[in-house]
Amino acid sequence: MVAPIQRNPKVFDAFASVPREKFLGPGPWVIGAEFNKYVTPNRSPDWLYHNVLVSIDAGKSINNGSPSLWAYLFDQLDLKPNERVLQIGAGTGYYTAIIATVIGRKGRVYAMEFEKDLADRARASLKAWPQAKIFCGDASGFDPGEVDVVVAFAGGTHPAPIWLERLAMEGRLLMPIVMDNGRGFMLKATRRHEGFEAQAVSPCGFVLAKGFRNKSEARSLKKVLSPLKGKLPELGGLHVGRLPESKKGEAFFAGRNFWLSKR
Repeated sequence: MVAPIQRNPKVFDAFASVPREKFLGPGPWVIGAEFNKYVTPNRSPDWLYHNVLVSIDAGKSINNGSPSLWAYLFDQLDLKPNERVLQIGAGTGYYTAIIATVIGRKGRVYAMEFEKDLADRARASLKAWPQAKIFCGDASGFDPGEVDVVVAFAGGTHPAPIWLERLAMEGRLLMPIVMDNGRGFMLKATRRHEGFEAQAVSPCGFVLAKGFRNKSEARSLKKVLSPLKGKLPELGGLHVGRLPESKKGEAFFAGRNFWLSKR
């Protein structure tokens, strides 16, 4: 495994035990490598166990993302046995199965997928993980009840209010905050008694979300991210509601109904 797994060895075990080919259909596959895309020369699943993206729907730029990135991010989330997880963007279910394996049979994964055909594929492939349930629709309005983790696999400009409302104490949100070109950073927010602690944990590039982004926020993001030239912002907190006039000097970025403060 390329990614440094420092908190949770169960993440390593999950990647070792979940067969990626079960979720990607028969080969050959279109692989997105660092330098260029290529089609695998045969149907051997060995091709899927490099650290590569695998195309799921080329027309919509949907892929099964880099294992090293998600191993690192799952380690940052420090998923625990029996936790309740809301996953946004299940794709065909591979990373749903990874999450379900880490949290165990007594945990729960509520996995949302916007594309019906992908949701159907995920549901069929996840029968061996009864703790994972697939739902089809717009995740920005989905109410899973109280959860310990919210993790998004599509790039937005703001967290949906229901996600923050449903996070339990010490619950974690992880989502890509991205501009219109899909580039940005992974935001991690942790619920504390005094509010949400925020951190930018990695640069990222993601397919754009349908329900939790808007053009004005994307333009504002570009203004604050472009001067950083790829460096991560130093964040202090995530705050619900509109940015008060008295707090403008503390803000890194302000959306319509949330804002991020500087550290």
